[in-house]
Amino acid sequence: MVSDVSRSDGSLLVMRLLIISGMPHHRRDGVVVGWGPTVHEIDHLTEIFEEVRHVGLLHPGEAPTSALPYRSPRVTFIPAPPAGGNRLAEIARGASVVMTVLQLSVMASRAISRKRRGGVAAGEPGGQSKAPTPRDVGAHAASRTPSDH
Repeated sequence: MVSDVSRSDGSLLVMRLLIISGMPHHRRDGVVVGWGPTVHEIDHLTEIFEEVRHVGLLHPGEAPTSALPYRSPRVTFIPAPPAGGNRLAEIARGASVVMTVLQLSVMASRAISRKRRGGVAAGEPGGQSKAPTPRDVGAHAASRTPSDH
C-alpha cells in the first residue's frame, strides 16, 4: 500500500518513478512481458510509488520462458525500439532512440509539473494534461535529421 506523504502546507505529495532501462521486453499472447526477476522488483516498487513508468526495449519475436508480465496496474510500460550496433547507421539510429527517450522523459516531467500547478498543456481542451507517448516524441524526432540532435 502506498502511504500518503503530506507537505508542510497540508497538500498531498504523490511520488512517481520513471525507469529508463535497456531491459528487453516481448509480447506473449498480446501481453508485454519482461525478465521475471526485474518485473517482480518493479511491481514491488508500487508499494512505495503511486505510479511507476518503465521505458524499455520492445523486441519482436518470441519471449523467453523467464519473461513474466507486470502484475501491478500502477506499472506502465513505455516501449522503445531496440537500436544500436556496429555500423554507423545503426549507431546513429541508437543515438536517435536515446534522444527520443530523453525528450520523452523531459516532456513527461514538464506535464507532471504543469498538472501539479494546475496548468494546462498547450492545445488540450478542458485543462487535462496527458503524458506524452513515444509516438508523440517519435513524430517530432522523425522530422529531424541526426545533425539536429
